[in-house]
Amino acid sequence: MPSHLKKTTSRQKRHSLPSRYRSKKSNSSWSGDQLIYFGLEDVENKLRDIANTIKRTTFEAYTRIGGRTLEELLGGPNIPEQEASQFNIEELKVVLARLGKSGGSAENRITDLIESGKISEKQHGYLRSFLTQLLEVYATGKEQEKAIEDFVSIINSYWENDFDEKSFVFNKENVSTRVENRFTGTTLPLNALSSGEKQIVSIFARLYLNNDKRFIVLIDEPELSLSMDWQQRFLRDILLSPSCDQLIAITHSPFVFDNELDRFAGPLKITNRQQS
Repeated sequence: MPSHLKKTTSRQKRHSLPSRYRSKKSNSSWSGDQLIYFGLEDVENKLRDIANTIKRTTFEAYTRIGGRTLEELLGGPNIPEQEASQFNIEELKVVLARLGKSGGSAENRITDLIESGKISEKQHGYLRSFLTQLLEVYATGKEQEKAIEDFVSIINSYWENDFDEKSFVFNKENVSTRVENRFTGTTLPLNALSSGEKQIVSIFARLYLNNDKRFIVLIDEPELSLSMDWQQRFLRDILLSPSCDQLIAITHSPFVFDNELDRFAGPLKITNRQQS
């Protein structure tokens, strides 16, 4: 058992801990300690904030690139040589799409130059410099982008059953996320999810989209609204998330610890102390 899985757990419900499964929205921000509610407005706002930050950073950096390119043109052809293999075509396509240059002749010509290796020729020095700067811009937002990708991936892992029609989709080009019906392609609002689905989306959004924070997670009856399969993996997935430092769970379900966490679980004895 890895050391980061050695967390405190308990099988017996402690009545002094409030349940977080309340069907109302939280008015709290993401910055403080709080209960997690079924309301998903905070999740939507967080995803939107990250997307807006990435877009704003891209356009601000693109403006700076214009100034740097002009300086290079005025200063002469002092452009370092670069191999075609240094350019990631897929990442370039994402950046070009965010700048509104997706799918056009410019993208096709750039792709051809890189794939043919001609991008390394002397006459393409300024283009190499420009593309390098674009990739530097993309790199600045990769950490936030990866946070969204990891969040989407963990949610989709709960929906990977062939009979489940839902899928969380992250479009890198326009930095948008949505839940869609895999068979019809229609968008599903988060509030249309089941109670169990809302539960995993709410919790994992907080744990995956806040990499700059660390959490001690306390859960009362994590089995509520979850199938047996989901119960069996839920706590383990929380522990493996990037922001969870410690987990304390109180449950009546034997399935929650029917995994490698079983040896860390134990009964909680409650005694009543008489007031003097």
